[in-house]
Amino acid sequence: MMDKQIMGPGARWALPLAAMALAALSGCATTNIGGDPMQWQPVSIPKAQYMPSDDQLDPRKLGRTRVVVMQARDSRTYLGQGLAEHATAGLEQLVGSTGKVEIIDRKLADKLDNELKLIEVRGTASSGYNGPVEADFAVTVELGPASFNSRYAQAVQIPQKDKPPLVITPAGYVNSAKAAMTVRVYELPSLRVVLQQAVEGSVSSAGQPREITSNVQGLNLVRDAITDGISDVKGKLLTELSPRGYIVDRRSKDKKSIFRALISAQAGAKQGDTVEIFNVRQNSVEFGNIKRTSFEEVRVATGKISNLVNNDFSWIIVDDEKQAAAIKQGDVVRIRAGNDFNLNNPLKSLTNMLK
Repeated sequence: MMDKQIMGPGARWALPLAAMALAALSGCATTNIGGDPMQWQPVSIPKAQYMPSDDQLDPRKLGRTRVVVMQARDSRTYLGQGLAEHATAGLEQLVGSTGKVEIIDRKLADKLDNELKLIEVRGTASSGYNGPVEADFAVTVELGPASFNSRYAQAVQIPQKDKPPLVITPAGYVNSAKAAMTVRVYELPSLRVVLQQAVEGSVSSAGQPREITSNVQGLNLVRDAITDGISDVKGKLLTELSPRGYIVDRRSKDKKSIFRALISAQAGAKQGDTVEIFNVRQNSVEFGNIKRTSFEEVRVATGKISNLVNNDFSWIIVDDEKQAAAIKQGDVVRIRAGNDFNLNNPLKSLTNMLK
């Protein structure tokens, strides 16, 4: 387990490496399109096998994603200690942080709660949610085992020639906590699980003059560990909840390709946003008399929202011509809302990236 707050010899490189990683993720290509894109050469593109339905093209579905944040399921380790409320508030804050998601009143959560409990018992949704559909997704976090502890550690020092050792971390107690949890996203009204991510948050503070002496102190650290765990799933969660649109057509000029997409400023799209483009494909599995069919979104391209964004659509720049050639009319467009790099715990994030 990587310590969050210990600045040992290796940790000195955390922030520079974090900066390098974020720079690599951000890119530097221009997103300005000069002139009228309708003057660019039209390029014929095939239709996707599964075109969006009338329901998917409903203007409400093409706006900001509507999400209901469910009350977290409490940890059995510390029932009734306020951890569920802390996790719910943290999840709600994270979901609303992009400005691309509309958080629906939690009254809907009460109506959904029993349905979600049945899913956990069955392992799958049978008939879906039959109540009023006021949201596109429901998000919940189930807290698992949590713990805190203290141990005494000697000072971390670096020898120096003709000088006293450089003390990196003074001798003292290492107070730490960890908390396991599972974050789930349910599609509405089908109640299909579209994301399920198990994570373990952890925090540690070295060189402390005193060990943990009470539940109050320990639970404060556990709350920090819960916050750390929710941050670890940030990228996957926010991208899953990000607004969706659809490819309309393609234009080209000087070997550059741009695509018009039904993803607009009303959905929170803005210049420079990274988008991922997916083709919907069907998977069929036959085993004896059992036949199961499912659909999955396969990423075929990555692009950037250009400077041309209005309340109806936007123009997307795709620099890679091989990727551009794979895009079809009706393909799904998602705004990449973030990555799983946890700035509060850069060493842990870098370790996860290298696994």
